[in-house]
Amino acid sequence: MLLSFVLSAFPLPSFQDNGGIGLAWRTFQRYQSTSPTKDVEMLPGTSNDQLFWIWASQTWCATTSWATVNNELNVRGDVHSPFPVRGHAPIKNMPEFAQTFQCSPQSDMGSSLTSKRCHLW
Repeated sequence: MLLSFVLSAFPLPSFQDNGGIGLAWRTFQRYQSTSPTKDVEMLPGTSNDQLFWIWASQTWCATTSWATVNNELNVRGDVHSPFPVRGHAPIKNMPEFAQTFQCSPQSDMGSSLTSKRCHLW
């Protein structure tokens, strides 16, 4: 499992990414419950909840190669997961993401709806 590897190889930043996206989601939901707004029409047919998850994944978007990632890990000793993992693993672990996009529990991004989810706390 990707998340198991990430948590064992990069424990502290991975916990922080996982906790941070959960906190951001709960804060966003609380804001929406106190200030209900119409869906922003940035992408036709996309809800505010879906836009939140798109934003969250865009935070870690970068053009890089695995050679660059290996260099960062081996030469610089970077303790952070590579950008593609930081954008994918925490969101994959959130059942709220899978529910928002109606992911099948059998799909890669819907695995949080099953016992495969990594419960951090």
